[in-house]
Amino acid sequence: MPDLTQPASELLLSTVVHSALPEDTVQSVVEKMRTHNIGSIAITSQDQTVLGIFTERDYIRKIAGQESQHYSAPIQNFMTPNPKSILITDPIRKAVVSMRLGKFRHIVIQTPEGKLENIISVKDILDWILS
Repeated sequence: MPDLTQPASELLLSTVVHSALPEDTVQSVVEKMRTHNIGSIAITSQDQTVLGIFTERDYIRKIAGQESQHYSAPIQNFMTPNPKSILITDPIRKAVVSMRLGKFRHIVIQTPEGKLENIISVKDILDWILS
């Protein structure tokens, strides 16, 4: 069994981190998610401070069926603000427990300065456990 006390940095399987600015349109963010085949995207300021997260679940609950009304709107209108996050130095166990208790599938990993490091998903954790 993998050691869940290892730091979250062990889960950073991808060096590519995708983010969007709060003023980006829903259409551009959804297209970025589709192009990169990702289920969530961090919404950050210009200096990569995490402001929110936008996930497939946000899309389904807040936009689906009303795309034409919302595609030109800023993503900040639909993101989950101040998402639960962990530090890159926190144990993987903290990510697992936070995701389970919060009933979400993606969690932001930040630097101690509050900057975006990555986003991990339940799938990332399962892949890590099985590797």
